[in-house]
Amino acid sequence: MRNNKLIGAMCLILPTISLVILLAGFAMFSFVSASVAEATGSDFVALSGAIGGLVHLFVGLLGVLIVIALIVGIPVGIYLLAQPAPVTGPYDKRSGKGEASTVPAEIRGWSWGGFMLTWIWGVGNSVWLSLLCFVPLVGFVMMFVLGAKGKEWAWRERQWVSVDEFKRVQKVWDIIGIVLFCLNLVGVIGMVLMMSLMSVASIRTSNGIDGMTGILNDDLDTTGNRDWITDFTYPCTTMSGMMTGSGQYSDLIRVASPIDNEVLTSPVAISGVARGTWYSEAVFPVKLLDGTGNEVATGQAHASSDWMTTDFVPFTATLTYITVPVTSCGTLVLSNDNPSGDPAKSKSVEIPVNIE
Repeated sequence: MRNNKLIGAMCLILPTISLVILLAGFAMFSFVSASVAEATGSDFVALSGAIGGLVHLFVGLLGVLIVIALIVGIPVGIYLLAQPAPVTGPYDKRSGKGEASTVPAEIRGWSWGGFMLTWIWGVGNSVWLSLLCFVPLVGFVMMFVLGAKGKEWAWRERQWVSVDEFKRVQKVWDIIGIVLFCLNLVGVIGMVLMMSLMSVASIRTSNGIDGMTGILNDDLDTTGNRDWITDFTYPCTTMSGMMTGSGQYSDLIRVASPIDNEVLTSPVAISGVARGTWYSEAVFPVKLLDGTGNEVATGQAHASSDWMTTDFVPFTATLTYITVPVTSCGTLVLSNDNPSGDPAKSKSVEIPVNIE
């Protein structure tokens, strides 16, 4: 009989533990793989995709097996745990008489078995009111009712050889109930952590693995008005380490094209507006640098109208590559024309770009 009870408990507990471990392991794998991919860059993308596919397949197959184990294990566990110990001799006459039973004070107390196992505990102890747990809303209340009144009802509904036997049997149920309570608590905490880890992994994947990120596309007309739209491209940084050139000396020069992190190919068309004080003789220097600082292209931007003003004046420029870029990330530098050569009067705007 004891072996049957143990096997029944394992049929209920082991599949649940396996499911928790599987979900926690999958969440940890997602987090670690995203972290490694973020650290190693795009070279890890293909490998992580292949490994991820195999892991997903393995988790799916194992998940199906665990679900089958749950479906089979629950009824088998209930059957084994619900088998009553047959009363073959004298029994305590105070038990098994329903409302007419006399409940000893020493058996009263909280029933962890009734609280956590509800109807399973009820079937095993002939407390058929426990089946109310299947009724929506009522079932939640019945958990606490069974916890508070379960032992008393179990004494009334079945014949027990003695109080000691009753305590021994209920102690087994209580142990199983406490274990399940702890597992549920760990499961809730694990699910929260799993969702957090998978969320972080998802963010890192979208921002790091595929090399794509959302940026603002600045469509600027000659009046300086901005039309913000969403674009996606490869993230780069400027030579000075800034993630964007937007806002640098925006009161003096505003670049409409190219936008931050745009992919450039030779020849590069540049346009925008700059105040007349940014020009000298209607021009100012423009250059394209790769990630090592080498000049890929140099040229001049030309004013499209009278530059002898303090207002914004449209400009255009075209750069043709003169060397092959060493890196894909680069910086477009638009400097003011400074005939005096005084470093204090030099200003420049850096736009992070991708070079092809």
